[in-house]
Amino acid sequence: MKTTPLVTKKAEYLSAVVEGVLIVLAAFLIIREAVLALPNPHLEDAPLLGIVVNVVATGVNGAWACLLLKIGRREGSPALEASSRHIFTDVMTSVGVVAGLILALATGWLILDPILAILVALNILWEGWKVIRASVDGLMDATLSDHDLQTVSNAIEANLGAALEYHDLKGRRSANVIFVEFHLVVDGTMPVSAAHDICNDIEEELERLYPGSVFVIHLEPDDELKGDGVRSH
Repeated sequence: MKTTPLVTKKAEYLSAVVEGVLIVLAAFLIIREAVLALPNPHLEDAPLLGIVVNVVATGVNGAWACLLLKIGRREGSPALEASSRHIFTDVMTSVGVVAGLILALATGWLILDPILAILVALNILWEGWKVIRASVDGLMDATLSDHDLQTVSNAIEANLGAALEYHDLKGRRSANVIFVEFHLVVDGTMPVSAAHDICNDIEEELERLYPGSVFVIHLEPDDELKGDGVRSH
């Protein structure tokens, strides 16, 4: 049995949820260690060497995360985007560690190290929550956003041709696929072939905007005019 693109995308969103949970867990672990260090803050041995190692690791992780994010957005892969954000949390952690060490060494206030670690962890916690929230939305069949509905409306209006009106526009999103349906009113005497051509023009434009999505157009004669729909100009 072949795996459909929709099922594959759902699996990617599930993977992204797991990534988000791992990010949140990492943030809590950092907060825990930092809080435990507050009463007795101290620096590890060879802090300068640690700074150098962290800077190198941060550069490598940052470049890798940027590459994953670029590919993930280009391919529409939530799993790759979540992985990139996971790596970005390592980058943020490393930056926080380096900044904390430098401040502690420069001022002699060792408590700055765990305090900065807590602040960095809170930011990581927020990033993890955003990954989880976006991925859960992708797993659920959510109503189309106002932006998507407006985009669909604009595409329909631009290709109404000789149609009289469209109304009852509805849409939902499942992963990266949208499902749209609406009623298209045409002159009752219009040939079927002409009405079919209008439907094709609308579907082709919507397919260009949302590849792989599903569009259902209910053709109706002019006695179904509601007057509150959008008319062709």
